[in-house]
Amino acid sequence: MRKVKGTDNNIGKIKAIVATKQTQGCRNNDFCDAPENEPVRLGRRCEKCTVGDIDGPCDCVESFNGFHKGSTTTVKIALVEMTREQYIEKYIDTHPLAKFYVAKDGCKRELKKEAEGLLLFADKYETGTVFGFFLGAFISRDTIKGKNTKPKFDLGEVKISEISKRILDGRSILSALKRHRSGDWGHVPDINALQNDYIAKNGGPGAILSQYYDSGKKEFWIYTDTLRGKTLVIVPDKE
Repeated sequence: MRKVKGTDNNIGKIKAIVATKQTQGCRNNDFCDAPENEPVRLGRRCEKCTVGDIDGPCDCVESFNGFHKGSTTTVKIALVEMTREQYIEKYIDTHPLAKFYVAKDGCKRELKKEAEGLLLFADKYETGTVFGFFLGAFISRDTIKGKNTKPKFDLGEVKISEISKRILDGRSILSALKRHRSGDWGHVPDINALQNDYIAKNGGPGAILSQYYDSGKKEFWIYTDTLRGKTLVIVPDKE
């Protein structure tokens, strides 16, 4: 077992990802019906999920399931009273499909690898760090908190273009969507920013356009058609 540095009170504890109600409300469809500090695993996608729709009707693709009960869109790093071996055993035994894995060593190995990956991830961060999950990546909720994150308008249905999914950093997309919704228009010219401000404030039909760059300095746009209730994340065609 890997022991966490600190006092003797930490002996017999490991860092793990657990459910929390902290930062609930950053997303329109945030929820947490899992007990506080319940160890969690990544949720499984259902047929209704739309990848990239951060405020859609179904959250299972962007949420976590408790080992024993409940689900949540927000998790944190915490110390739990179990050994590494006990964690992995519970991760496998409490999985919804555990009964099908009894005679399938390959499936068990995959679940063990998944559990070990989450432990390695948790070990990299300070206890108390809060995360969400978007486009296959953990997103620190610290990156989307601040004084100017209150939504100023409804994004409606969010669609991310295929090329955007392929070449852009998912964390940058989520952060930009939060900025866009809260009135931070990125790098658009002043005249466009003024137009965006007017539409967001008065609530009338119109087009709201923001310009951002991801962590790899790749440019992308976020466009909201308030009349049709749709938001697009696109990479501009420079040709």
